[in-house]
Amino acid sequence: MSDSSDDEAVISSKAKLSPSHNRKRQRLLSDNSDVDKKTPEQVVIELSDTIHSDSDSSVDEITKVDQRSTNGKSKGTKAITRVKLPDDDEDEEDLDDDDLDDGLDADREDDAIIEELYDDDEDDGRPKKRSSTASKRVMSLRENVARFFQEASNIDLEAIPGVSKKKVEQLLLLRPITGWDDLNRKIQSHTSAGINEDIVINAVKTIRSRTVVEKLMSDCMKLTTDISYLVDRLPEAVQPKCIPPAMKLAPYQLIGLNWFALMHNRGINAILADEMGLGKTIQVIAFLAYLRERLNMQRHYLIIVPSSTLDNWEREFDVWCPEIRILQYYGNQVARAQIRAWVARHPNDLDVILTTYNVAQSPEDRRLFKNMKFEYIIFDEAHMLKNMKSSRYQSLIKIKAKRRILLTGTPLQNNLVELMSLLVFTMPRMFMPKIAHVEALFSSASREEGGRTQFEMERIEQAKKIMKPFVLRRLKNDVLKDLPKKSETVIRCPLAKNQSMLYRKLVDSFKREIKDHKEEILDDDSSFATDSTENPKKGAGMLMAMRKLANHPLLMLHHYTQDKLRQMSELMLKEPTHRDANKDLILEDMSVMHDYELHKLCKTYKSIEHFKLDDEVITDSGKFHYLDKLLNNLKKDNERCLLFSQFTMMLDIFEEYLTIRDFKYLRLDGSTKVSDRIDLIDEFNDNSDVLVFLLSTKAGGLGINLTAASTVVIHDIDFNPYNDKQAEDRSHRMGQTRDVKVYKLIGEGTIEEGMLNIANEKLKLGQDMSDNDGSQENGDQPSAKDMRSLLRATLNLKS
Repeated sequence: MSDSSDDEAVISSKAKLSPSHNRKRQRLLSDNSDVDKKTPEQVVIELSDTIHSDSDSSVDEITKVDQRSTNGKSKGTKAITRVKLPDDDEDEEDLDDDDLDDGLDADREDDAIIEELYDDDEDDGRPKKRSSTASKRVMSLRENVARFFQEASNIDLEAIPGVSKKKVEQLLLLRPITGWDDLNRKIQSHTSAGINEDIVINAVKTIRSRTVVEKLMSDCMKLTTDISYLVDRLPEAVQPKCIPPAMKLAPYQLIGLNWFALMHNRGINAILADEMGLGKTIQVIAFLAYLRERLNMQRHYLIIVPSSTLDNWEREFDVWCPEIRILQYYGNQVARAQIRAWVARHPNDLDVILTTYNVAQSPEDRRLFKNMKFEYIIFDEAHMLKNMKSSRYQSLIKIKAKRRILLTGTPLQNNLVELMSLLVFTMPRMFMPKIAHVEALFSSASREEGGRTQFEMERIEQAKKIMKPFVLRRLKNDVLKDLPKKSETVIRCPLAKNQSMLYRKLVDSFKREIKDHKEEILDDDSSFATDSTENPKKGAGMLMAMRKLANHPLLMLHHYTQDKLRQMSELMLKEPTHRDANKDLILEDMSVMHDYELHKLCKTYKSIEHFKLDDEVITDSGKFHYLDKLLNNLKKDNERCLLFSQFTMMLDIFEEYLTIRDFKYLRLDGSTKVSDRIDLIDEFNDNSDVLVFLLSTKAGGLGINLTAASTVVIHDIDFNPYNDKQAEDRSHRMGQTRDVKVYKLIGEGTIEEGMLNIANEKLKLGQDMSDNDGSQENGDQPSAKDMRSLLRATLNLKS
């Protein structure tokens, strides 16, 4: 087959060049310009190496900078500290496993220091000989450790791993501490109170981590000062000419474009963390247009997105900058192999490769990326990279590119360590060698009932200082003064009569189970592992069962008794597909299904059709009773609704419920083909007859625009409240003309009450991290500690 026919096969597949470029395909102009050439008016910042703490590797220099006003008149000079970023002015190389391991493991250095601290003898018992320099170093270290235990505040002592408030009280009783020998004597005399050598060892690690983080904060604060100085003097941004005249960037989006340009000129990778709905996609497209037009940079760019936003990104490119040529790298293995072959022959016939997270982390597909030189990799919904230890993170951080941009509307989700994971991903050579210390310090932050400890507030302030130079975040309330309001209402739905009875029985059975096992279920962390959610004898399984029953009784097995299942298994033998089947095996399969699955089975096979559930059973849940009123009112007022659920089986029940109530609906979840998603979104936005759009919280909560709806219902809340926030903002975003009402449905008196408390605490952490106090592989799962507390509270068990 000829090259041309191969090309046509690729272009006709789903993974194709943007339609506008099927009509107009032009080769890239050769670009030999120096992309980092500075004009006389540009301020040059050269940053000294911040990776190592050795004095000879970090040199601060001062440069006199010509400071000009917009009319060209000199305004004087300003001294700027130069900081040499490790990622600056060099192509980023692939990170291998050793790089990652070095960053995640600081134990080798700690062990060497601790050995010096305690080891005064050789193996044969003779005193260890040290040089005068080594002796002074050991003496100084011992003095510092002793001084720490003498002078440290309660907060500092509580920061030591393994030190509780009670142990802090015991440590305070050791004072006064006159030196290293005195410290060791007093610790040995207090071993009965749980005070031992391990506390000193952990204190050394804590002191080291704090020193590293303080140095990192100092470097970042210098960088913040320099960037702030430059931002204040940026000329007014001009929209790139290749953006069609009918399309206008909002003023805050022009500022975002300017910020991207500044970070590019400084060689600093960036996180754009604007609140959901402010058009991060558009700002990135404008920035790529700026690079192409103003700097004459026609290079390759890789954009990695969730599959639900793939078509939306391509559409936005066609609308905002049709000159940029897009290759959508997606499809089955055969289609992707064709695309790789086409790219190998025509590397200059494209500007942007657009692909998904799942495709990008595949070893086979990464070969394509390895052979290309990308100016930028852009990661959309970058909070998907919050878990540094996940296989996704480890795979994607190794993709080679000169620079990176991360986009996220929820930079902080579950804890401060997750935020640091994003910063490491953004500037790996700056943060990776320090991450073990950062993780140790921030992961020790603890929560108190009813508020945050002073220790945790200090950690939050430290995190703010570290992240500030790399992150731009604006909130809708600050930049979209005309955006309609969004109100949020928590609706506590009383359970239906039968549902309430079943819930009480379930709670009582779990109480007995825990009592019979002498609370071993609560004490074992593995009982709360994510792979235990379907095991009702494990803590995670108990929580999941109560969540399901709080939502709908048909998500459990109770209506179909064993007697009914035996009858059904016998009747199934009459089906042509089951004549040779084993009745006992059919019964065994049915026994592990829940009521709604069995109901669907009855609707599938004629022999058991009469066992299907009545409509009254389908619609009998506390939350459905509330929805009966809400949806009827919305229909009467010509309003429309987005309805989110965590569970695809719950969406199945919704479909039958809406059919019974004669409400028109559409559905989008993780199983919806990528090629169908944009059509469903368009149909909902364009067809006012569709009252409800059913969406799974994960698949429907990322990067799509559904402003045709002004009501959002979160049927069942997520453990991670930022997933719910993402879902809410599918409606509350640019283009919305009506006030948006968000309803969170909570099963009254159920486990969801406790989940709501945990969610509110996480949102409070997000507010603490926000500069303007207006607003965080499975980071969405709560910790075993949170799950244990939630189970105790739900079952009313004493701590």
